Amino acid sequence: MIKSELRKYKHLPYIVCTISEILKEKDAVGAENVTNTDKLDSADEQNYGDELIVVKALSRFTIIVPNAGFMKPGDLKVGDLVAISRKKLKLVELLPSEYDPRVKGMEVINQPNEQL
Repeated sequence: MIKSELRKYKHLPYIVCTISEILKEKDAVGAENVTNTDKLDSADEQNYGDELIVVKALSRFTIIVPNAGFMKPGDLKVGDLVAISRKKLKLVELLPSEYDPRVKGMEVINQPNEQL
């Protein structure tokens, strides 16, 4: 695919998902059902389509999506938040990790002596 075709997937709204597993295509059962259109087939770019990403959405459904070339394979790890396109279910963007600013600002001054 050329870059203009990849850009057409980057339209809001996105579905926010958490990566639960990263599979190599050759090791995954049913990987032969992933078509060549799901992969980045440009001769001048590296093919990232050999990864299948198992994502779990906040609405409690789990799907397997191919890495369509927006992110390098080493950039993704289990537990990361990602955005997938709602129409084509393509992995589009790596989102910043969630954190609670109240917890980040806390610090322990004295350790309590009481035991329960």
